[in-house]
Amino acid sequence: MKESINTAAKTANRQNIGAFANDLLSDAICDKIVYDIFYVKRFKPTQETITNFKPFTSERLNKPKGSELILEEITVPNKTIHTVNYTMHCRFTGQ
Repeated sequence: MKESINTAAKTANRQNIGAFANDLLSDAICDKIVYDIFYVKRFKPTQETITNFKPFTSERLNKPKGSELILEEITVPNKTIHTVNYTMHCRFTGQ
């Protein structure tokens, strides 16, 4: 089950710009969303940002099961560019 969810999420993340917008905004495919916010030491989002993030997104997205915000401090190697292997976490309706 987890494999199919991860595969579906990766496929959804690789669509053309805007193609996933309806899925993100509606509850047709995902009725809950998880946001992973990565930050480096000394650049954690402010408490005000964290507090305001959930209501801001809740007002714009139709996710009956709500959302979850996960903050994670990461260590970045001494490089000018850093990427994070990111997969959208989504609770699929009906599963």
